[in-house]
Amino acid sequence: MTKKKLSIYVICIALISFVLGGLVMATYTETSNSCNVMVIGINGMLTTHLLSTSEDNTEEFSSSEEILASIDKAENDPDIKAIILSVNSIGGDGVAGEEVANALRSMIKPNVAVIRTKGASASYWAASGADKIYA
Repeated sequence: MTKKKLSIYVICIALISFVLGGLVMATYTETSNSCNVMVIGINGMLTTHLLSTSEDNTEEFSSSEEILASIDKAENDPDIKAIILSVNSIGGDGVAGEEVANALRSMIKPNVAVIRTKGASASYWAASGADKIYA
């Protein structure tokens, strides 16, 4: 085997190793940096049961039933590490706000509330159960 052929083999092996190493690192990085946070929204009026929209389709609703189910799912899913409660609501039913606040307080996993444009009345009550509130 000549020096020229040996050099070509070494370069090919180095190139293949470099490409395979890059693929392995890309896979590792993608897996280790995946998002493990569930975002739960309170948008529009907060109610105890689901009303998808108002009769004239101009108002949005969020139900404590669905929010509590999402909180329970996140709490019991080992892949979910935390919850963000995203709030954009002028309020609603006091009972619904208290239910969500109590569920957040009883969580073992970390949780925060982020108040977007609006976070008043029952929706703020719901957010008050979070570990921290950002507005």
